Amino acid sequence: MSSTIIFSISALCYTLILVFVFFSKKNYDSLENKIYSKLIIATFLGLIIEISAVFVLLGDNKILSFLQMKGYLIYLITWISLFTLYVIATFKKEIRYLPLGIVLYTLSIFAILILPTNIYNNDGMIYTYGPSINFVYLYSLACLILMAVYIVKNFKQLFKRKYLPIPLLVVLGVIVLVIQTLNPGLLLISSAEAIITFIMYFTIENPDLKVIKELNKNKKIIENANQGNLNFMFKITTEAKHYLKNMLNLSK
Repeated sequence: MSSTIIFSISALCYTLILVFVFFSKKNYDSLENKIYSKLIIATFLGLIIEISAVFVLLGDNKILSFLQMKGYLIYLITWISLFTLYVIATFKKEIRYLPLGIVLYTLSIFAILILPTNIYNNDGMIYTYGPSINFVYLYSLACLILMAVYIVKNFKQLFKRKYLPIPLLVVLGVIVLVIQTLNPGLLLISSAEAIITFIMYFTIENPDLKVIKELNKNKKIIENANQGNLNFMFKITTEAKHYLKNMLNLSK
């Protein structure tokens, strides 16, 4: 565990940079970007919780150990849930069953808190196991299957840049789940999720807001000019009808 903590610390460093870069400027107000902003925060907090395990689980404080273990498991289902929402929003531009997803997510948190979690500590290797861990694996597998279904249905769109992290996560997620199951002492999940989150930053739709502002300004000017022309033409037409009517009366 102590050797693989280096991956988590490295991931925390570039995730911290990502937090400053993303939130230091105003971003395009889209559903995908809203979900992605929450994904960055979840990734950053998850890495902190994961790194803290090295110090908390070695101690004898049962309360801190309980909070750390449950907090990390909640982070795992939070991250995979947010990424699943991102995939659905990217392909469909909407999330039709969001209330149902929130209910399932809430019930999953209660299940994690209720199900027992055990600590294995032997020969310098420390990891958690038990029903709550198995539940998180099953929950993550279900999310991966759901994302795989969307990938198959929208296979032609995967060649676009914004969709590249989606198949990457599914493949990387399956590999990490298998490795983590075979060797629970390795800290790989959060680092892999941090890599995916970092790559996503270069694929999200985030046009220059300054350009959008100028375009909207020019659009308003053009609309006002067109409205002025319409008013002028209406005035000329009305006056012409009036003159023609007078000329008709005079001719009679």
